[in-house]
Amino acid sequence: MGFQYNYRPDGGFKGRVKSTLKKDSGTRKKIFAFGVVFLAIFIFYGVNTSVTGFVTYQKTIESELNKTQIALAGAQTERDECNTNLFNTIKESDACNEKLKNTDMSLVNCEGKRDELQKYSDELNVFYTQCQSDKSGFETKYNDVVKEMEKNEEDFNRLVRNVVQGICCSFNDVQTGVVKNWDITTDKHIVCIIDGAFTINCGNGETNF
Repeated sequence: MGFQYNYRPDGGFKGRVKSTLKKDSGTRKKIFAFGVVFLAIFIFYGVNTSVTGFVTYQKTIESELNKTQIALAGAQTERDECNTNLFNTIKESDACNEKLKNTDMSLVNCEGKRDELQKYSDELNVFYTQCQSDKSGFETKYNDVVKEMEKNEEDFNRLVRNVVQGICCSFNDVQTGVVKNWDITTDKHIVCIIDGAFTINCGNGETNF
């Protein structure tokens, strides 16, 4: 029996390459699978965080929007009140201007009346001054007339006393000194009467007149 050697190479260099490639392919699959899992976890975490942040942001926006709407409503109310107050102020201003206009007209009329009264007052002052001057002149004239009348009366009385004896007494009455009554009428005439208001002493001419 002869010796027989059967050589079965394991493929040589090509076989080793194939073996290595098979091993690398399995490793890559594992790495790829791990990468896919990691990427899924990362994406899930990122999406979850984004969703949570978006929801929180949305709530914050909604809260700020509500606050803004409330503030806007308050501002609208204040604006309406301001418009009302402005309208009332304008009405009051118009009423005040109307009163001021009427007051100005009344003031003009009052000033016109005042000027008229001042003119009338000036005329009265002139008239009063003239009256005072005339009064002074009249008083002077009156005093002069009174003095003249008193002088005339005294002269008249003196004349009466001088002539009553000659009118009421006869020569015999003068000799005997008879006392006789006499009077003066309203028209200044001497009358010798028994019941006369005055007497005359025919002897010495004395009389109670």
